Order: sequence, then C-alpha cells, then structure tokens
Amino acid sequence: MWKYLLAVVMFFLVILTGCSNGGLFGAEPPAVFLEIGDEKYETDLGTYCWKATCVDTAGPVERLEGEEPIIVKAGETISFDMDYDQNQIKST
Repeated sequence: MWKYLLAVVMFFLVILTGCSNGGLFGAEPPAVFLEIGDEKYETDLGTYCWKATCVDTAGPVERLEGEEPIIVKAGETISFDMDYDQNQIKST
C-alpha cells in the first residue's frame, strides 16, 4: 500500500514541478537547432507562451514561404539541440 501511495505522491510532485514558473531564464525560449549529419540548421521561433508572455505569429505555411526545404536521406539521424545552459534550470 505504501508503495502505491509513494508512487502517487511522486507523480504529483513531478507534475507540479513541470508546471512551475521556474525553469529557464531569459525573455524568450532558447534557440533550437536541427542537427542532420554534420550540418546544423537554425529553426524559426513561431507562436509560443514563455513565462507570463504569449506571442502569436503567422502559421507555418506563411512563415516558411520562400525557404529552401532541408533534404534528409532515409535512415539519417536528426537531433534537436537547444541553446541553453543546463545550470540555468531551476525548480520551485
């Protein structure tokens, strides 16, 4: 019985920590890059809510108009890289 109670309490602690106002510092979300092979591609920040601010932008079709597509070969690994210092993460 205590095992299940502990699991439920831990679950709620994880949920509450994830929904806290702590987290990463900065006025906007960190930059995100795609890494495909030896190439690194910058992504475009669209609509987001960060801390107490929400920003609305055009949709993805409009934002990508005129951009060259990134060609990816079958089986190629794609990685997402966030530009932030892991020491800046805090939990409240």
